[in-house]
Amino acid sequence: MVAASGKFQLLDKMLAKLKEQGHRVLIFSQMTKMLDILEDYLHSKKFDYERLDGSIPADIRQER
Repeated sequence: MVAASGKFQLLDKMLAKLKEQGHRVLIFSQMTKMLDILEDYLHSKKFDYERLDGSIPADIRQER
């Protein structure tokens, strides 16, 4: 997946470097399909993440 997209290659490099430095990252997307793709990518890289979209109840989103 990463090799097929220049944007994913850049994201892959950036996230690895930021994680190494102890940073946290917030990624916005208006498209839930893109969030699905990002979720697959993050899962494959064993990154911890939280997804905050319409599938999460409003009270839990607010809490997180």
